[in-house]
Amino acid sequence: MGCLRLTPYIFELSELCDVLDWRDFQHKVEIGRLVTDPSVKNVGKKLMMLAGIYIVENTDFKGFVGVCKSEKIDYFKKFGMKVISEEISLKGRPHKYLIITSNFRAMRKNVMINFASRLAKLPFKSKEKNESLS
Repeated sequence: MGCLRLTPYIFELSELCDVLDWRDFQHKVEIGRLVTDPSVKNVGKKLMMLAGIYIVENTDFKGFVGVCKSEKIDYFKKFGMKVISEEISLKGRPHKYLIITSNFRAMRKNVMINFASRLAKLPFKSKEKNESLS
């Protein structure tokens, strides 16, 4: 179905890219290798949410840092991730990437906003009057 790798500092990224001082991100966990089966819906979202919950509940880390291809940035922005670099090259990889990061407070806020906006689009019915509330 899917997998997501979480790596505490010293990150794999620190070996592949030297555009940042990765020590500034010691309080975050590197996310990487988010791979999902496209035939199964929402696996990536569930992995991201479960990873965040696990890290918040079991560690003192404050957020995530990682890289993504520019065509995937909108996906990660839904989780409160923001871009902190221009497109960069990683050693041994043919594609260009963006460095992304977020703290768990911003992620919580964005996940809740996205969830609420989806709920607002549902046609709720009142049990008393059997009327649509939307």
